[in-house]
Amino acid sequence: GAEGWRYVHRELLASPLSEEDSWLEESIYDELVEQLGSKAARRAGDSDPALRSAIERIHKKKRSRRGKYQPPPPVPTTEAEIWEALENSEAPWGSYRLARYAPSKVFRALAARVPTEPELLKRWLKLFRERTYPLSPKPLLLLTEHSDAQIAWYALHALSPVRHPRVRAFAERLANSDSYHRARIADFLATNPGPNDTALLEQVWASLTNDEERHHFVLSMREFHDARPEDPPTRLLITLYENSPCSVCRGNLAEWIMERKVAPDWLLTEIAWDCDTDTRAIQTE
Repeated sequence: GAEGWRYVHRELLASPLSEEDSWLEESIYDELVEQLGSKAARRAGDSDPALRSAIERIHKKKRSRRGKYQPPPPVPTTEAEIWEALENSEAPWGSYRLARYAPSKVFRALAARVPTEPELLKRWLKLFRERTYPLSPKPLLLLTEHSDAQIAWYALHALSPVRHPRVRAFAERLANSDSYHRARIADFLATNPGPNDTALLEQVWASLTNDEERHHFVLSMREFHDARPEDPPTRLLITLYENSPCSVCRGNLAEWIMERKVAPDWLLTEIAWDCDTDTRAIQTE
């Protein structure tokens, strides 16, 4: 509803979106319109000047597109053309599409060209959200320590699907650090398994000190569970269920536990009264 939209949008405004990612702002607002209708949605920001300005900006963008749609030109596929498109922040193709259509040889050549200019570096890193980084992960590992927090975050995201001994070693170092990013350790263990994964996961979970870190940990456990559904011990899943700050994540955890047919009676009772309708529906599936 409106209150949820206001909360989410304030979080978005706390870290200005790049032009390439600005579709997210509009998408969330469109969901609000779908729930409340256009008039009520437009009034959702009346009490907050920043939110009111955001709504006006969204409507202005929508008006500017009316009757002006032109299909984008063909996606470039040569190294030179793709690099030129990355350098141009107003190019009609996002990094995702550039990565999707790049031939394998070209994609490897692009991976070898690590830019230094911050905005270009961010667009370059987004190539590896669509396709896994194909070379030694050394450049990505170095970028996880970048002074720009957004670049470090993008580098972590690009690194997570890479299978390599260096990524495994990185995950083990992360577990024994006080880095904020240790909450994402399951992302790296999902693709780089080892004999002490359960101990590492439990160690990191015990070290987290706030709800934001715990939420990121449970989100990364989705990747781990998708890749290795038999591996997370039930005791850990139950601990995460009991302490997760997110109702959606709690629902995922409850579903995984119930799939194993080992859910304790208290959990089954609690699910039936959960605040999330999807979680309550798990018992009837």
